[in-house]
Amino acid sequence: MKKSILGLAVSALFVVGAAHADANPNDVPATLNVTGTVVADIADACSVTTDKQSVALSSDVNNLINQGDDATSITTVQLNITGTDCASKIESGAMAYKFTGATDSADGTVLANTDVSATGAKGVGVGIFTPDNKLVKVNSTDHVIASTSGNTIGLQMVKLNGATAEAGNVTSSVTIEIERL
Repeated sequence: MKKSILGLAVSALFVVGAAHADANPNDVPATLNVTGTVVADIADACSVTTDKQSVALSSDVNNLINQGDDATSITTVQLNITGTDCASKIESGAMAYKFTGATDSADGTVLANTDVSATGAKGVGVGIFTPDNKLVKVNSTDHVIASTSGNTIGLQMVKLNGATAEAGNVTSSVTIEIERL
């Protein structure tokens, strides 16, 4: 009799455990983006570092520069390439920075404003500029040659060609890649 009750109790625990394994519809999953590189020799692994993880830009809609014009008021970001044998490649001029991201719908040369909500700015993008205020086109062959002392790029909001700029929020994202020359 004791064995029957014990068997019934153990069976009940398994049923209860299975019932608790059901997914709750209120649970929210998370996504983890993983990036990396497999190299023939770890000495070839180089990484881009920046002095900022985010940048807040602000501009009067009436004072935006036109897409393609030289920058007038940039917010700077410092870039560096780190790694075991990267400095010698930088010294030889074999490394550069390349910029990729969602581009504007006008000329496709600057970062798009991905805030498409009712409060998002219209006709506005974010330009990437060299220290001498020249535009570096996104998703193109344009690049900035890496320097052993680091590099500086500038960011500034621009009025898209053929569009009417309207005030609002701006959200953009850029990936800074290493280009081996």
